[in-house]
Amino acid sequence: MSQTLEVFASGGSGFVSSANATYLTARSGGTLAVDTTDNITIGQATSYTVYEGFLDFDTSSLPTNAFILSAVLSVYGAVDSSTTDFNLEFRYYDWGATLGTDDYVAGDSLHTKTLEGLLMTPDFSTSAFNDFTLTGTENITTSGTTRFLLNSSRLRR
Repeated sequence: MSQTLEVFASGGSGFVSSANATYLTARSGGTLAVDTTDNITIGQATSYTVYEGFLDFDTSSLPTNAFILSAVLSVYGAVDSSTTDFNLEFRYYDWGATLGTDDYVAGDSLHTKTLEGLLMTPDFSTSAFNDFTLTGTENITTSGTTRFLLNSSRLRR
């Protein structure tokens, strides 16, 4: 028997920004700040500020013996200010119960977090939901919270 379950992001989601007068330092972790408001910013600004988004989902309502065949993350696009195209990357990353500046992942280390999906900015819709189909489901927990990181492919390079 197949079932569909919708799980919505928990209250701990947000983003971490890293800023510096030079891009390389901002990318590796300059002056860090956390924002846990309802909006998530991803990408980079011309002022050498980069942003990583963090989402968490309470997946404890899944049965412990659940076999997850597929999963889709839908994010609502509010604004697309990009002038240079990039991939919006969606990675599994258990950043813990509270989002902090220590959860920022330096650009050179993003490849160490499991890539679960991506969406190119030309395909990103504003005032609509954008779907990421997960490439794997083995990191979805049935005993608590599943956490993810969203980043720009330009930050990873």
